[in-house]
Amino acid sequence: AQEELKAANYLLEKENGELAGELDGTKMHLDDTKKDLSGVQVKHATLQSEHASLQQGRSRLEQQLSTVENRMEEMTIDHKVEISKTTCELQNEMNNLRSTHQITQEELKAANHLLEKENGELAGDL
Repeated sequence: AQEELKAANYLLEKENGELAGELDGTKMHLDDTKKDLSGVQVKHATLQSEHASLQQGRSRLEQQLSTVENRMEEMTIDHKVEISKTTCELQNEMNNLRSTHQITQEELKAANHLLEKENGELAGDL
């Protein structure tokens, strides 16, 4: 019976040693997994920070784009008003020039008529 007890004890110690080795392996695997998880958590935190920074940058760029678009719209309106004003001024100037041209042509016709009349009188005197 003592032999059987020794044999059973030996088997138990052997099985206990195997289980202890298996447990050590599992603990090492668990430690590796914890390290991997920690690395993934750090990477995740870094990516979250980068994402937040990119979102802030995007928001800033969207605001700048909106400001530029508004300014372009204002400038376009200002230029349209300026062009309209200039066009109106040029049309008024063109109308004045036409009127002046017409008056000058009429004066020239009258002067030519007088010259022809004087030429006719001078020819008659000769």
